[in-house]
Amino acid sequence: MKKLIDNFDLKQIAESGQCFRWKLISENDNEQTYMIPAFGRALYVSQKGNEFDFSCSEEEWESIWKSYFDIDRDYAKLGEKILASDDEHLKECYALGSGIRILKQDLWEMVFSFMVSQNNKIARISATIEKVCEACGKPAIADNTESRNYFVSDNDNNFKEDNKSRGDNESGNNKSRGDNESGNDKSRNDNKSCNYDKSSDDKKCFPVHRFPNWDEIPEEIFDDRSFGFGYRNDYLRKICQELCIDPEWLEKLRKMSYEDAMKALLAKKGIGVKVANCISLFGLSHIGAFPVDTHIKQLLEKYYPNGLDLSRYEGEAGIIQQYLFYYELKHK
Repeated sequence: MKKLIDNFDLKQIAESGQCFRWKLISENDNEQTYMIPAFGRALYVSQKGNEFDFSCSEEEWESIWKSYFDIDRDYAKLGEKILASDDEHLKECYALGSGIRILKQDLWEMVFSFMVSQNNKIARISATIEKVCEACGKPAIADNTESRNYFVSDNDNNFKEDNKSRGDNESGNNKSRGDNESGNDKSRNDNKSCNYDKSSDDKKCFPVHRFPNWDEIPEEIFDDRSFGFGYRNDYLRKICQELCIDPEWLEKLRKMSYEDAMKALLAKKGIGVKVANCISLFGLSHIGAFPVDTHIKQLLEKYYPNGLDLSRYEGEAGIIQQYLFYYELKHK
């Protein structure tokens, strides 16, 4: 399915720190392709300028991906506000990252992922999240085509050559988890056909897994140091336990105002102000949320010693935060 979309750049979004599971499939000077797992699906998207090719049907686009990519928001209008301002640094940030959009992601995935993100680096966060998905997540659906349910790794540094040995060895007893949770471990580990070229020895195909629900993550995982949870393990174990008792908590959270959602999130152990704002922005679509981490704190001190005036961007502060954050990441 092909579409023309402005103010939309896959690479900028992938590198903006708001999503941890996008996989770059291929890239050249004019075109790039990503595999995007979300809501139990696996979407393949190719971009060339403002031309996009999505691997989904029009029906699936309307029901899932249009909202996920925040297509109905007028990012061009926000850009006009920025360019009409006297904020030269923000103009520079916008010029660099004008293709960033705020993804409307799965709330539970955001709660878990940003709890993992505390005092952590993006690469390590992504590795931990992917390992949890491989250990506990069922196979994702990719355009109803089983052979497309794979992504290609251009290097093998983070994965073992044999999918089955990877699953068995990394967590000590992954095979039994797969048997219990998916009913058929073979379907998760077999190397089936892949639509992408496997002729090169340095390209490997791996299955795409869904992000597991809280009740699909066994407690012993939080004691396995190879997952990289660190001191966050008890917080993550507790949030899973609490959701098993009160699974409606997430739905209640969705119905709250930004202020009430922040209070509810901050009441949970392991969730501070920054993490709560990230969950609010990327999981609850409170676009006025403005997460402040070390990067943002430093840039505010450097470029805005008298304070950053966000009054002209009321209800859109989270997008401004992303432009600023992306600029900092690219200039480190």
